[in-house]
Amino acid sequence: MESNKVLIVICSTILYYYYTMNAPLLSTVSLVTELIITFSIFYIFYKGYVKGIFHSKLALVTILYELIFNISYMATRTPQVTQKTESVATPFAIFHGILSLTMFVLLIIFLLVAWTRYKKEINFFKNHKLLTILFLIFWTASVTSGIAFYVMRYVLHI
Repeated sequence: MESNKVLIVICSTILYYYYTMNAPLLSTVSLVTELIITFSIFYIFYKGYVKGIFHSKLALVTILYELIFNISYMATRTPQVTQKTESVATPFAIFHGILSLTMFVLLIIFLLVAWTRYKKEINFFKNHKLLTILFLIFWTASVTSGIAFYVMRYVLHI
């Protein structure tokens, strides 16, 4: 019952912003799902670090969803965004795109290496604490830059 309320709130929020800000619906959906993907990534890292459990199915679904929806969506939006060269947001969009793509490739590599180590009962995230923290910091920066770009583009109309 509680999950239905959460779903209703999420859908209502998406529709509200879609109709009040003239943001493309897929941009809003992408933003919301990116937050869900980020939660999934933090969950995978947390469980791996604290419990020594690697959720390979969740990692696979996360990577596939990110590839099929978010990365392909960004690729289709890039020409539309960069055509508005007078926009202050264009350099920021380029920065966000490069950072996001880099972090996605690193996510695949990081999770593949972690998966192979956890199969051998080696706590990869705990053994590589600094690397794990740096990855999560840069992943958060990537997501935050996406949120900032969305706000610049559709809320502030920059």
